[in-house]
Amino acid sequence: MSEYWLHQDRDDPAEFTFYENWTNRAEWDKHMEKPHLQKFAEVKDKIFELQKLRLMTMICDPVSKR
Repeated sequence: MSEYWLHQDRDDPAEFTFYENWTNRAEWDKHMEKPHLQKFAEVKDKIFELQKLRLMTMICDPVSKR
């Protein structure tokens, strides 16, 4: 299971943060093997000026489970 959240910077409308929340790393790894994401990985640097991928661990219960 995953959740996707897209955020736009209030001061710079050309800056976005795309947040994905995955149930576990194995599901994310499987997702990243999809052909369309492999193709995207090949061209992303030509499309985006700056891209930063950060893998993080959630340390609290998701709001939806409270």
